[in-house]
Amino acid sequence: MTWPGVEGAEMDPAFPYKGHFNQLNRFKKKHPNVKTLISVGGWAETGGYIDENGQRVKSGGFYSMATNADGSVNQAGINTFADSAVDFIGQYGFNGVDIDYEYPTSMKDAGHPQDWPLANARRGGLNKGYAALMKTLREKLDRASAADGKHYLLSVAAPSSAYLLRGMETYQTTKYLDHVNIMSYDLHGAWNEFVGPNAALYNDGKDAELAKWGVYTASQYGGIGYLNGDWSYHYFRGSMPAGRINLGLPYYYPRPEERERRQERAVGHLEGQLLPGRLGADRVR
Repeated sequence: MTWPGVEGAEMDPAFPYKGHFNQLNRFKKKHPNVKTLISVGGWAETGGYIDENGQRVKSGGFYSMATNADGSVNQAGINTFADSAVDFIGQYGFNGVDIDYEYPTSMKDAGHPQDWPLANARRGGLNKGYAALMKTLREKLDRASAADGKHYLLSVAAPSSAYLLRGMETYQTTKYLDHVNIMSYDLHGAWNEFVGPNAALYNDGKDAELAKWGVYTASQYGGIGYLNGDWSYHYFRGSMPAGRINLGLPYYYPRPEERERRQERAVGHLEGQLLPGRLGADRVR
């Protein structure tokens, strides 16, 4: 892909590839302190990929690549992926890899609904496979760093909700990371009847969903709400320096039809006839 005649979008002939990757590295020539990472995964792409026709293909993605059907670690699949990732960043001039695995948690029905049949059958082993994936990536990136004379970065997109994190043990994979990018957004949405901030920074003690499920009154929570950036920051601060923790901020707003759907759910809940769909905090990031 090129943009002929567009000022500032000229291709740099020093690179053997064109398009956005060419432009990124052209920009980095001018600003050598800029670092770029290739992010792999996502909400729709954790358990599949989007084909050339824009259709989602349920290939298994991270779920089957890192974890076998019996819950054991798929080290062969991990090695293949990690080798490919290291080769990719070397070929296209990236400074590292970001893994957006949504979600290697033992909590049932987490992640994209189309992936539940495959993912739920592996739930008990997903976090173990995730840890093996991050350990392998760290080791292979470090070997490439030594060979190339520069440090390659490894980061993840991490859940911010205690609902998902409680199914990921102690998130021990932080020891392999340069940064953690917390998905501190989508804390409320059209998947249930609760209305609240999309990306609250602090707990105000009034979150309707947490109140519904007794979080504020249960002794084990100490009256602390967990659907906010402050809570998730402190969760990861226990194992990482503050400068390596990044909070995510949304630059979007729900579509009108999503707001209408949430209003319908709220009305249905009040009438005692909640419409079918996702409930609770298990869709929360």
